[in-house]
Amino acid sequence: MSHLLLGGEVDAPAAVAPAPAELSQPQPALAADDTTAHCAIAIIGGGVAGLHTALRLAERFGPRLCLFEQDACLGGRVSDIPASDEQAAGPFVQLGARRIMEGQSVLTQLAEELGIPLQKPEMLEELGFTRGMYATNNDEFIRVFPGLDVDRSRGGYEIQLYEKLLRGPERRHVDDYPNLRAYAEKVIGAEGCAFLHGTYRFRADHEYDLSAKAYLDYLDEENDAGAICPSGHCQSLYPVGGMSAYTRGMEQRVRDLGCSCIWARPCSPSTNRPPATSSRRRGAPSPPARW
Repeated sequence: MSHLLLGGEVDAPAAVAPAPAELSQPQPALAADDTTAHCAIAIIGGGVAGLHTALRLAERFGPRLCLFEQDACLGGRVSDIPASDEQAAGPFVQLGARRIMEGQSVLTQLAEELGIPLQKPEMLEELGFTRGMYATNNDEFIRVFPGLDVDRSRGGYEIQLYEKLLRGPERRHVDDYPNLRAYAEKVIGAEGCAFLHGTYRFRADHEYDLSAKAYLDYLDEENDAGAICPSGHCQSLYPVGGMSAYTRGMEQRVRDLGCSCIWARPCSPSTNRPPATSSRRRGAPSPPARW
């Protein structure tokens, strides 16, 4: 397959926008009489997924690969902004994402590949409050949840409850329940629901009218991705330079490999295409697309 995502010809920007970040190289200049960018493979969308795709294809295709983004910067929702207008050099506030977890091997390996240091903050203590009680460990709240149906000899009560929701026999009937709350009350009881609601950081998960099936499928995906640790507590890792360090690192690498990154102008298929023909031998490779 010689073309990915789209094929044909699209109008290129008449003038290339300036790079939006310090570490972004200038856009490649097109000849004065050239209104198209020429590439065999085009990736439409310069968010994290588009950049990562470009990174993996760039070593093989180099200058024949183009990445298009209609916004004024790459990275999509993963970006960092100064905390204030007076602090342009930092500190920065992360938008969209601010950290990774130690179990997310794809991201930890990518950080190593791009030379991004990962910081491990030391957690001194975590303080929770529910039912009139303060505690630094969620298991201590068992004192105010006497009816909680868990194995007290094991500990890790929150994990035990989620194991029942995810792995229990009732999951095969999850489609029969109108929402997550109804399913959870059936599987772990009202006291179990109250415990999760009272001790879990994301309380809204247990307040909104969420689909039980969709929520459990989401937790499965998070488990598979390593964002939820079996121990119940993951080490948070913070990229030096913010999450946008991934964006800058991937952009720099694909540029170093000769790929073109063109942004700040939407691209759309042009009507100026060669007429379709049926004379090409079946199975013969398609000519490179013009963008």
